Amino acid sequence: MKNHVANANMLLPVVRRPRASWTIPPVDAAERLEKERREEERRKALIEGTTSDGRILWCMMNDRARKMIESGVHSAEEVVAMIEGEINEFPMLRSEWAIMFARPRGLGVEHLLHTSARSFAIFIHFAHQLELLARQQAGDHAPSPKP
Repeated sequence: MKNHVANANMLLPVVRRPRASWTIPPVDAAERLEKERREEERRKALIEGTTSDGRILWCMMNDRARKMIESGVHSAEEVVAMIEGEINEFPMLRSEWAIMFARPRGLGVEHLLHTSARSFAIFIHFAHQLELLARQQAGDHAPSPKP
C-alpha cells in the first residue's frame, strides 16, 4: 500500500506544445491511409513465398550488379559472371530469386526456374541495363556502362 501512495504523489514532467504547433488532421487523411494500406498489400503480395534471408541476399546481389554496371569499369561479361556465381552459390534460393525478379515486372516465374543460371544472370543484367538507360533518358546522368 505504501508503494501505491508513493507513486500517486510522484510528479511527472509535462512537455507542453505551443499552440502554434497544434495541427488539424488533413482532410484527405483517410485517403492517404487507404493508399498506404493498398501499397502495403501490394508489397506483401510481391514478397509472398520468399524468406527474409533470400530477400537480403537478392538485394545485396542486385546492388553489387547495379554498382558494377553504373561504374562503367566492368564489362557485361564480368557482371553476368558475378551474378551467375551468386546464383550457383545459393541454388536453394533460385525459386525465391525468380519470384523477386519476375513479379515486379509482371513476368511468369516458371520459365526462370527452368533456365540455366547463366540465362537467369543475363536476364538480371539486361534488366539493370534497361533501368540505367531509362534513368539516363529521364535526366539522371549516371556513367555509361562498358559494353
